[in-house]
Amino acid sequence: MILSIIIAFLLSLIILTLVVSRYSWFIKHSNLYGHILLFFMGWKVLAYYLATPILDLLDDFKYWKLYKIDHFEYVFLYIIELVSTFIFIIAIITILPLLKFKRVRIKENLLIMLVLLITLYSNAASILENLTFGLIKNQLEFFKSLAQFLGQPLAIILLFHFKKMNWLLKILIALVLFTTILMVNTRGFIVYSILTLLSLYLFYNKWRFKRRHILYLSVISIIFITLIGSFPQLSLDVDKSETSSRGSFSITGYDNESKTSGRTFFEEIDFRFGMMARMSSKFVHLYFNDEAAGFNPILNSAVGIIPRSVWPNKPHPSTLDGNDLYSQGMYKIYSASVNKYSTNMVEFSSGGHMFWELGIIGVLFFPIVSALFVSLIISFFKAKTNYIGLAMLISSFKPWGFMEPKIWLSDIPLQIYQIWFPLLLLYIIARFIRIFKKTILKILK
Repeated sequence: MILSIIIAFLLSLIILTLVVSRYSWFIKHSNLYGHILLFFMGWKVLAYYLATPILDLLDDFKYWKLYKIDHFEYVFLYIIELVSTFIFIIAIITILPLLKFKRVRIKENLLIMLVLLITLYSNAASILENLTFGLIKNQLEFFKSLAQFLGQPLAIILLFHFKKMNWLLKILIALVLFTTILMVNTRGFIVYSILTLLSLYLFYNKWRFKRRHILYLSVISIIFITLIGSFPQLSLDVDKSETSSRGSFSITGYDNESKTSGRTFFEEIDFRFGMMARMSSKFVHLYFNDEAAGFNPILNSAVGIIPRSVWPNKPHPSTLDGNDLYSQGMYKIYSASVNKYSTNMVEFSSGGHMFWELGIIGVLFFPIVSALFVSLIISFFKAKTNYIGLAMLISSFKPWGFMEPKIWLSDIPLQIYQIWFPLLLLYIIARFIRIFKKTILKILK
């Protein structure tokens, strides 16, 4: 066990060194986009890979014994992450200079306003759905993912530039953030929102507090993710008992004990940050035990654009078995850990997911596709926008639960038809509004 831990720790250091060493190149070629990309890559390595071997030593391999973690699979997972991260970074360095889009800025204020309005509506609809026991539903299902993965990050980014916004945008930003707080009760949202703001702060202040503040940032985030449950939170409570038919609005705190299952402070840190690498080692176990996913997760995601009204039995996205939602990787590795079918999920390694699909071929090839996708976002939106592009980059990380810059392949089709297509539609609507406005003004003249 000790040898496996030492190897995993050294491999994590190599990955972190690789990420940090490329920082200046990314700043030079992609400015704030590169900063955000490597910031979250560094955070992921530091908090979820480098910390895990240390936690394993400190807890006397408690979770290794509980979930039957195999030495070979554990180390192999770290090797997979090293190789896939190396290929991902090299691919971006190679691809990004080749992508040249004409630098023509769009007038994005109206588009931003439309995105925020959709997000505000989606948030309000979710709140009302809880209050009315599902009687009121979100009628704009097409924009639901755009609101969650693009609209909310956009509001957080604009909060940093709040003084530059006009009064209407300021009101929209405030309302979006307020309704988001009402409906979101995950620690991930709170932690990654803080990390996003702090990332922007460090960039605009040219790392005035020096890079050692990455360490301070990590410590602060660990405290937040483990203790935020004790803070008061606005919430909507719905009494679903047979004797009641009413919902109630209240200000409550999380039941921190239920969130932590009675774990101590250290045990909670150990559980929150150590489980991803440990559980993701089960991808290796699945692959070598004839449970490889192949192209199934990607194909099942690709057909997701077809409405269920047209294809009622269409497969669930990112699944091994299209008819079984719980055959997604995040469920499969938990099931493999407890050696029985389970509907519990766990955050996972994107490199491990790639290996689960096509083995070594997946680890060597899929990071290149992921790098191409991220490079397109950076190059195109950097040339066309000021703020929406940054939110698009963060949306590709799958906020607020994963925040994985090296996105797994089966999620890319989902992002294209759940975020890109709706954004394109809003852009077309914004263009029509401008044309219509100009026409009206000409008539009035």
